[in-house]
Amino acid sequence: MNKIKRELLNVLLFPVRYYERLEDKKITLYAGILLVGVIDLLLPDVAEVFKKLFTDRPSDDIFFNAVILALAVVLVGIIDVLFVGLPLYDFFNYLKKKETGYIHLDSDKGDNMIQIISNAGNTQHKATAVKVMKVYIMSHFLIIPVNTAMHFACFRNLSEGSPEWVQNLVLAYSMIISIWSAAIMSRGINTLFRFNPIFKRLTFIVVYIWNFLFGMVFDFQILKWVSQLFR
Repeated sequence: MNKIKRELLNVLLFPVRYYERLEDKKITLYAGILLVGVIDLLLPDVAEVFKKLFTDRPSDDIFFNAVILALAVVLVGIIDVLFVGLPLYDFFNYLKKKETGYIHLDSDKGDNMIQIISNAGNTQHKATAVKVMKVYIMSHFLIIPVNTAMHFACFRNLSEGSPEWVQNLVLAYSMIISIWSAAIMSRGINTLFRFNPIFKRLTFIVVYIWNFLFGMVFDFQILKWVSQLFR
């Protein structure tokens, strides 16, 4: 049963060894930032976006929109990756420094002794800001194909006039995707920082809350502002 659970987690959240192999190479980070920018602006329906920007428009508008789109991909990708990855790295790096010991209830002993266990031997970790940002980028590799497939299969014709049960289904699906994304990032962050079990439980909560708060600002403010740049 444990083997099945482990294999399922490896499929849904990436194997731990993937996160351990992350490097600080900037070229792959830059490529990932561009990929996230493309995802944010063009997916799930690339054809629909290009239709709005380039179909039945004067040549000047087409050229203008093409330039703005290229710049927006870079800008949006940078904002998305940096504003998610850097704050999370700073927070968990601070938390790691405070992880000098923890109180452990020694349940193996009948006297319920409380031991203060030094964590000095576990202060070394592999986490860097670049690697945490790459963990965020990696989460897209699992989430985006599912999102794209669900868009064309179920949600493509969704509108304000859709039945209430359909809108509730979309809401439930969005929540599941948010939890899934946070779980992927939590596994990566826990692997990189090598947190003790107590701190591992906190990681998911922090990641989920930050993703939710930033996602609200990003979707309803930043992307809305960028969309107004096009003609």
